Order: sequence, then structure tokens, then C-alpha cells
Amino acid sequence: MKILAIHLPAFHQIKENDEWGGEGFTEWDNVRMGKSYFKNHIQPVVPLNKRYYDLSKKEDIEYQIDLANNYGVDGFIFYHYWFGNDNMLFSKPVEIIKNEITKKIEYCFCWANESWITTWHGKDPNELMPQVYEGKKDWQKHIEYFLPYFQDERYVKIEGRPVLFLYKPHEIPDYEEMIEYWNEYLEKHNIKPIYIIEYISSKNRDLSSVKSDGVMEFEPLYTTFFDISVWNKGKRFLCKKLHQIDYQSYDHLWKKIIERKRTYQGKTIYKSCFCAWDNSPRKEKNSMIVKNSSPEKFEKYLRELIEVKRADASEDYLIINAWNEYIDDCYPGSELVCEITDKTEFISNSRCCNELKNAYDNPTTLTKTTKAIIIKFFLLFINFSFHYKTRKTIVSLIPLLFVLFLSSTKFWIRTSFLFNRSTPPLFDIFRHIFLDT
Repeated sequence: MKILAIHLPAFHQIKENDEWGGEGFTEWDNVRMGKSYFKNHIQPVVPLNKRYYDLSKKEDIEYQIDLANNYGVDGFIFYHYWFGNDNMLFSKPVEIIKNEITKKIEYCFCWANESWITTWHGKDPNELMPQVYEGKKDWQKHIEYFLPYFQDERYVKIEGRPVLFLYKPHEIPDYEEMIEYWNEYLEKHNIKPIYIIEYISSKNRDLSSVKSDGVMEFEPLYTTFFDISVWNKGKRFLCKKLHQIDYQSYDHLWKKIIERKRTYQGKTIYKSCFCAWDNSPRKEKNSMIVKNSSPEKFEKYLRELIEVKRADASEDYLIINAWNEYIDDCYPGSELVCEITDKTEFISNSRCCNELKNAYDNPTTLTKTTKAIIIKFFLLFINFSFHYKTRKTIVSLIPLLFVLFLSSTKFWIRTSFLFNRSTPPLFDIFRHIFLDT
């Protein structure tokens, strides 16, 4: 089984970012703006040896390729930002690979077909580059751009067909007609039809077209949308409304990934997973942090995922999110190496939010944030109860709320609405409800 890692090509200067963020602004500036929210929370992320690489430089890309080759990552899935109206962003790195680098590395595209917006640092979304669809005129330009890459022998092919991942295929007008148009063009150049793999996530919830060949479940956002309990979803909703960080369990999400049985009308499923997740640099207190990850766990769960049998699942490729999504803490490290199969090694995430394992081990007082959350919940409950004229319910529950408050000081600090180990026995019940464990 080969390993493909999703690759963000935004770590270099472009004129659009100079305009939007200031001269020289790159994704590294977003990464540097991360901040710590609790004890031992490692933010901002600093790359190994402070190597803030520039993906417009051949030598920096070659370093990435060597790193991948040394540790068994067979290729990259580059995000491809084609917006129509002759607008495209961050195309430089893959162009350098095709035109200037001869090193062995497989690669392919994922068309991230959505508008480019500001979602960083808790700001309200602001559209910077709209995604537009211009019909056949744009189809022609797009397939002409793809052609030389599809002709590269290093481009990922399945059954001899060039692979293209699609982020939101359901939003593409005349999607099936577009694919047919592209395939007719490729046939004239002696290239087999495109092998389409759909992202499955909250933004593309099911197979969009029978013309697609396979699916890939985008983690961890697939699992936090589809596979957690109703109570956990409710907790996530409340965290968003109250602008509080949502903490999820690494072990629980991986359990759901490994045990999943869903199929997609017989289409090939490409197993996928994630290293870690902490998008607080991007969304601040509207973020999600997956806690209790570690290199050892990543190795253990990745082995299990490779070995587990699932209907319609491919044995050829496995996709990892991601190679360099530093702003989401979603990337492999380089200090620890783990053999995954006889043929494959992978760089186990060297930090993977290890700091989260002990972040709440020694709580002593109730934080201001936690107090505010408890008060908000209590006021919401009172408001709800009075609205439905159930004052007796309030009176009857006050003793229980008081007991919960007094007995769970440590609990609230440790978990922020998730239920961690070593909590009072009473909360084991809630942990089972919220986490399905």
C-alpha cells in the first residue's frame, strides 16, 4: 500500500497575498500567529530546526521530496486553486516539480473548488477570490492546464488513468458533462479518462455522481460531522455558539475511523486518516482541538487502519491529512520513524499535540472561562425553563446543579465539556453518553 499525503502549496510569496496581507505575507505568517490557550499548549507551531521553507525555491521543494522518500511517503496530493476567470493561486511548487525537478515523487491534484476567504484568527469570513464556473470555455483552459501534468510519468495514475481529487463536486455545474468533455480531449492526446476521487465531508456529504470512480473521507472533519453521538454534536454546537474551544478525543475519533463500514454504491474507498488537529491559530476560540494524540498512538492506529478489512476499500493507496497543514497542527514530524508495513515507513507525528496529554493533570482552581461557561449554561437553562413555564423543574434541579458544580471543579477544568480520564465516577456516565465509549 502506498502513502499519499495532502500538501498545501501556500508557503511562498504571491502578489495576491502581498495585496491582502501585506508585502511578503505567506502562510507562515498565519502559523506564527498561533497562541497558547492553556498550560503546555504548544502554539505557535515552529517547524523542525526553524526551517521556514519557501516553496517557490527548487532546493526547498527537493528537501521536502527527500524527506518524503526517506520515510516512505510515496507522493503528494497538491491542492489546486483554480477559480475561473483566469485566476489561479499557489501553482508555483507543482510547476517547479514538473519542469525543474527530476527526483522520484508521485503527485496529483485536488481541485479545491471553493472561494478563497479569510477564515483566520477568528475573523468573520471575507471573500478574497470567488470561485466561478464559466462553462466550456473554462473547461477547455482547465484541461489544457492539466494535460502536461497528466503526461508526466510521476503523476499518480490508477489503472493507467490520471487521478484527480475533487473537493466539492456537487457544486460544479454540469459536472458529468464537464468530465466527458475533458475525457474526449484527453483521448485525442492518447491519455486514458480521468480517475475522479471525491472528498466526502460536511461539504460533500455523499457520492455526487456515478461518473466519479472513488471517494476519500476527509479526516478528522468527516468523523466529527458523521460519526460522533448526538450529544457530542450538541456540545460542538454549543461550543461554537459560546465561542469556546471544542475538545475532541483522538482515541475516539480513530476508533470511529477504523470501525467504519459505510459504502458508496460500490465505488472504491480510499482509506484516510489524520495526524493531529488543532486549528486554534486559524479560528482562535472557535476552533477544535483533538486531544491526547501521540506518535505511539498514531503508529498504532495507522497500522490498524491499513490492516482492517472494509468493503470496497482499496489496497493500493492510503491518504493522510496532511503533509504541512501547520495552521491546523495537521502534519507529520520527522524525529520518530515507524514501520507501517514491510514496504512502507511513515514519519510518526513527533509532537501531535503531545502537550495536551498533560494539559489538565494538575488543575487547582476553576478558570474564569470555565466559570463563564457554567454560568452561561445555567442562564440558558433558566431562560428555557421560564419560557416553557416549568419553574418547578428549576427548583427541583438546583440541588443537583449545586452538587455537580462542587464535585466537578476538576472535571470542568480538565475537559471543557469532554470527559477525560480520572474524573469522578458520576461523570463516567456522561463520558459514555457524550463520547459513545
